Amino acid sequence: MLEPKVRIRQDRPRKDEKCYVYIQIIESRKRHRINLDIYIHPEEWDEKKSRVKPNTLGADDFNHKITGALSRINHIRSAYHFNQNRLTFAKLMREYDNPGTKEDFIAWSREEIKIEFLKGSFGEATKKIHTRAFDVMEEFADSIGQDSVLFSELGPALMADLDLYMAEIQRAKGNKGTGARLKLQCSIKKFLTLAKEQGMKFSEPFPRGSGVKHIGEEPLWLTKEQLKRVLLLHRERHKNWYLMEKPTMQIALLDFLVMCFTGLRFSDALKMKREHVKNNRIVLRAKKTSNTSGNIVSITITPILRELLKDAKEWHIKNRRNRYNEPCLLPQISNQEMNRRLKRIGKIIGLSQELTSKVGRHTFATTFLENGGTIDVLQRALGHSDIRKTMVYTHLVDKRKDDQMVDAFSDFE
Repeated sequence: MLEPKVRIRQDRPRKDEKCYVYIQIIESRKRHRINLDIYIHPEEWDEKKSRVKPNTLGADDFNHKITGALSRINHIRSAYHFNQNRLTFAKLMREYDNPGTKEDFIAWSREEIKIEFLKGSFGEATKKIHTRAFDVMEEFADSIGQDSVLFSELGPALMADLDLYMAEIQRAKGNKGTGARLKLQCSIKKFLTLAKEQGMKFSEPFPRGSGVKHIGEEPLWLTKEQLKRVLLLHRERHKNWYLMEKPTMQIALLDFLVMCFTGLRFSDALKMKREHVKNNRIVLRAKKTSNTSGNIVSITITPILRELLKDAKEWHIKNRRNRYNEPCLLPQISNQEMNRRLKRIGKIIGLSQELTSKVGRHTFATTFLENGGTIDVLQRALGHSDIRKTMVYTHLVDKRKDDQMVDAFSDFE
C-alpha cells in the first residue's frame, strides 16, 4: 500500500551537477515523486542504504530529513491501515503537507496509543498508564470548559495549569509525592516526541528546566516485629474467618510474604515457575518491564521461604481439584486486587502504614541490611544494574538508626 522508496534523480542534474533526492511512491502503476529539497552529487549517494554517505557535507541533516519524511509517511499509512481505510496518493499528500496545528492532541494521542501498542512498542501495563494520562488531560479540558486540547493550544502555560490540576487530585487523595504527576508528564512528552517526528507544528510545552521535579515519598517497609505479625496471620489463617471467607485475602497474604523473603517485584514473583528452582535456589531473570532485558537474580531458599512455597503448592492442590500442574509457583492475583487486600490485612494486624506489594521488596532490602548484609550482595539480589538504586536502602537503614539513637537519649533533654 503506497510503499515509499528513497531515490536520487540522476537524469536531470543542476548546473552544479548536483541531483535531487526524492521519495518515490507508485500508485496503480503510476509513479509519484515527493521532493525532499536535498541536492547532492551522485557519488555522495549510498544506493544500498538509500541514504547520503556519511563523509558528505551536511550528511547528518540530510539523513535526518529523509528519516523524518519516511516516518511521517509510514505513520499515515499505519493510521489508514489500522482504521481499515483506503489510502490514495492524494490523501497521503494532503496529510503529509498539512500535519495540522488544529488537530485534536488528545484524540490523536489516543489513536497513537493503539497503533504503538499493536506495533509492540510497549506492553499492556504501559498502555494503561498512557490511556489514563489522556483521561486526566480530557478531565482537565472539561474542567476549563473545553471539549479537548488542540495542538495549537499546547504551551508552557497550559502544562502548568494541567500540573496544578493533577496536584490537586493527588492532594485530595492524601498523596504528597510526585509520582503520578511525573507519569502524566512522561506520557505527554512521549507523544509530543512522536508528533514532532511526524511533522506536527506546536509550541514547546516543556522548555528546558521546566516540568515536574521528582519528590518521592519515603519508601515504606516493615520492621522485623511487624513482619512477624504478618507471618503469624498467615500461619493462623485457618483460625481467621475473614481470611477463610475470602480466598483472595489468603493469596494476597501468601504472595506478599514471598516478596518479603525474596525481594522480587510483584511481576517477577508471580511469574516464578518450578523450572526456576535449582539446587536450593530460585534463579530467574528479573525484569522491571516487558521491554527490558533484566538481570539474572539468584535467591537462596531459606527455611521460611521453603515453608511459604510449600503452602503455595498446597493451595494449588486444594483449589485445582487435587492436581499440582500449575505453571507458576504462586497463586495468581492482579496487582490492583492484591493491594486492595493488603490494605485490609494491614488494618487487621494494626499497622499504621498502608501495605502494598512494593512494601515486600523494601522490607526484604532493609531487613537484609539491618542484619549485616552488604550492599553489593543486595544489589545482585535485587537485580539492580545501578548501585545508586540500591544505596537508597542504606539511607533508610541509617535514618532508622538515627531515630533510635534520638529516642534512646530523649529522657536526658
